[in-house]
Amino acid sequence: MNLYEPKHLADSMRVVRKNTIAIAEDIPEAQYDYRPTQDSRSVRETLLHMASMTLFDLHIHEEQKRTSMEGFDFRGFFAGLPTNEKCSLPKSEIVAVSATAGNTGAIGSRSSPKGGQSSS
Repeated sequence: MNLYEPKHLADSMRVVRKNTIAIAEDIPEAQYDYRPTQDSRSVRETLLHMASMTLFDLHIHEEQKRTSMEGFDFRGFFAGLPTNEKCSLPKSEIVAVSATAGNTGAIGSRSSPKGGQSSS
C-alpha cells in the first residue's frame, strides 16, 4: 500500500510554494538583502535559489527528459538562469517568478540556458 501518492506530493509542493510566496510578499523589500550571518544567503538569494531549483527540475525532467546527469553543466545551467541567486531582481519580479516557476507552462516561456544542455 502506497501511503503517499504522486498527487499528494504535488499537492504538498503547491502548498509549500503558496506559503513561500505569502512569506515573500510579507517581507518588506528593504529587508530582502538581510542575511542572518555573513556566510548565509540573503532573503533575496534564498528565494531566487528556490525558484532556480524548480526551473532545474523542470529542465532536466520535462525539457531534456534526462535519464542520467552525466555531462550536465550544473554551473552553466544555474549561471544562465534569470533567477541566478546573485541577480538583484526586485521583489515584484522575485514573487512573480516564484509564483510561475512551478507551473509547467512557465518553463516553455523562457529559453533554455545553453550551459544546461548535454554535450553528448
